[in-house]
Amino acid sequence: MERLAEQVPARPGLLADDRVRFVVAFDGDGPVGFAFGYELPRRQGRSAMLFVYELGVDEPYRRRGIGRRLMQELLAGHEESFVLTEPNNEAANALYASLGGTRVDSVMWDF
Repeated sequence: MERLAEQVPARPGLLADDRVRFVVAFDGDGPVGFAFGYELPRRQGRSAMLFVYELGVDEPYRRRGIGRRLMQELLAGHEESFVLTEPNNEAANALYASLGGTRVDSVMWDF
């Protein structure tokens, strides 16, 4: 997991942060997928919510339920979470809907 979490561009110590959540799927000793997120502290409401930052499954392993299982593991124990994706990313949108997610139309600003 450390190798995946700290690949180029390197982020040494990423897994040492208590707010980071990182789950990995393996085929034997080799990683074939991962899900990565951050617990974000909040000022109001629940003390934290999970931001799912990245989900990836190697091409030959897609459509086998690995992404679903990774997301289930990542989301476990979090009462509130969110993920961003592009409107035309059909696979991601279908996965998130199948997990019970609610699509929210909002505006994001990049700086």
